[in-house]
Amino acid sequence: MGYRTRRLRAAAAVLAATVTLSPAGGPPAFAFEGAGGALAGGTRPAAAPEAPRIRPSRIYPQAIVATGGTGLRNLPGGGIDIAGLGGATADAWLYWAVITEGEPKPETARIALQRNLPTRAGPRWLTGTPIGRGANPCWDGDRITVYRVRVPVWLANGNGSYLVTLPAGLPGSIAGEDPWTGSPLPAYEGASLVLIQRHEAGPTVAIFDSGLAGLTFVADPGLDVDLVLPAATVTLSGAKQVHIIGADGQDGWAGYATDAAPSGEVTRHNGVALGGPGSPRNDSDWNGSAGQPLTKLWDNRAVDATEAIKPGDLVLDFTVFQPAGVDCLTPVAVVVQG
Repeated sequence: MGYRTRRLRAAAAVLAATVTLSPAGGPPAFAFEGAGGALAGGTRPAAAPEAPRIRPSRIYPQAIVATGGTGLRNLPGGGIDIAGLGGATADAWLYWAVITEGEPKPETARIALQRNLPTRAGPRWLTGTPIGRGANPCWDGDRITVYRVRVPVWLANGNGSYLVTLPAGLPGSIAGEDPWTGSPLPAYEGASLVLIQRHEAGPTVAIFDSGLAGLTFVADPGLDVDLVLPAATVTLSGAKQVHIIGADGQDGWAGYATDAAPSGEVTRHNGVALGGPGSPRNDSDWNGSAGQPLTKLWDNRAVDATEAIKPGDLVLDFTVFQPAGVDCLTPVAVVVQG
């Protein structure tokens, strides 16, 4: 049975009264039925849970950030381009996510990274740590696991082109087929690099991942989290940026077809729409842009949030919502610069 057919037939089941993030080492706290990355018709959560307050896992004073990502579904690896820095890297992190049935195999915690341009370095095999786990975003399998690893700065050294490679021999596909015709497990979603550069008299960079990564949701009722901003961001004026890394975004059901049902999520920052229909760019942050045209299912977006984050704001109220939206999505990280 095809993914689209199963999506139209299956009923949604929410197995916990409140949608909560499970610890990285525990089983998923809830499950959705669906296929092709979207909720099946039928029951959906009645409302988003009360917004949890999430504190940054890393804070970098006098710094700037650049991010980039690539989709990995049914692929052996992918390229990541980094731009916007003005010098060498002071710190670097690599994120990726994978869908499995049961505990992921130890091999899924390993990934290779190399720098290809303008200079070459690596490849270097890295071993990540699970930082979040949640329900699978409406594919086969029962969970999605998000990994993070610190990358040596001699390897992830500033602007350039990088290549991630997955371990060989895993039972999932690397043939590059359309995910909606088949996505054998383990099903990788994508990978993103986050590079930090020290910058004298620069802003503060805060990374939000633990407590957010793996918090799978459906576009209606959506996601609502309060990101606790660093003191410097609260007190200083100036430009603000928000980088969003997320898994399983899509703009249609199969191949190159597009559909409004899974592609109209609106992302609001303190109530200001900065992504999706009605925002200045009128395009969702959750349409699989880092993996387009195929295989989609990974987003790495950045937006100027100066309009939304004002001096004195203690938190960034970060919401994602689409009325009657059926896209199943998993946040990975949010990075705030300001």
